[in-house]
Amino acid sequence: GLFQGIPGARAWRRHLSDERARAEATPEDKERERQSQQKEQVQEELEKGNRFALEERYVEALYHYRHALELYPDYSQARYNMARVLARMGEREMAREAYQQFLAADPFHPLARKAQEAIREIDAGAGQP
Repeated sequence: GLFQGIPGARAWRRHLSDERARAEATPEDKERERQSQQKEQVQEELEKGNRFALEERYVEALYHYRHALELYPDYSQARYNMARVLARMGEREMAREAYQQFLAADPFHPLARKAQEAIREIDAGAGQP
């Protein structure tokens, strides 16, 4: 072929075919890439929220959980973590609502039983100041 015997020709050919593949990326490829980046971003938001929650910086934690849910409304783990933080803040009604949304969206989630227990605890404590 044209490139035979030229040092680095194989790498150059590979580079050209990579460039062509990128130029010919289908809309499906581009959508997959976008979803992959979004998934990473959502995961990052959850992790930031978790770090703030551990430091008892609940307002910041909520911000990141809410952002994760804006990006991906079906993110059960973010909703569950948000409910826990709301409960720790003493926002019982909001926590209860978040737990219920979590259960409605994902009734078979491994944390479903814990969410049901949390709702019972909130209801039991509703008479207390």
